[in-house]
Amino acid sequence: MSVELIVWLVLGAAAGGFINGLAGFGTALMSLGVWLQVMPPWQAVAVVAAMSAASGVQNLWLIRRGLKPGLKHSLPKDMKPHPVFDGLEGFAGGLLGGAASLSGVLPTMWCAMQPWTKMETSAVLRPCNIVVLGIVLIVFAVSGYYTAEPLTIAVCALPVTLIASRAGIAVFRRISYTAFRYLLIWMMLASGVLLIVRELF
Repeated sequence: MSVELIVWLVLGAAAGGFINGLAGFGTALMSLGVWLQVMPPWQAVAVVAAMSAASGVQNLWLIRRGLKPGLKHSLPKDMKPHPVFDGLEGFAGGLLGGAASLSGVLPTMWCAMQPWTKMETSAVLRPCNIVVLGIVLIVFAVSGYYTAEPLTIAVCALPVTLIASRAGIAVFRRISYTAFRYLLIWMMLASGVLLIVRELF
């Protein structure tokens, strides 16, 4: 593994891990732009999926005490269910997760439209992201994406991702509800710009 690859790997892992801890998604948003400089797209996406899932599980565990059991009963009573729209949003989020490990973009947009607290938003967004990325990991593994090289890269990136993710969680615990909502809005904007840039270039 070259020094250049290690430097890019650490930078991408740190950026992706931190934003995942802070916002509950966004590993791909921060890491792909860095890792695509030194990895082929299929390999970068496979490693991002693994890092997203690993940091997501850790983050959910770290904030578990702030999540209320039986979340369904604690949600606002005036919230109207829209099963078709909600299902389409989840399906589209899954498609983005499989294509570029960006499974959190559309669920975040959906959560931002709900009158939820910071913890309630995280209680919905983080598990959803983990489930989708877990399925993506299984599909990638069955498809043969995790050969020796991407596995080696993932193992090297994992400690940096988890440490940076803990730092993101620490900031998440301290920011206000308003700041968290603004963060989600800017993250969605950045995700949209990233997707447009990829299509154009």
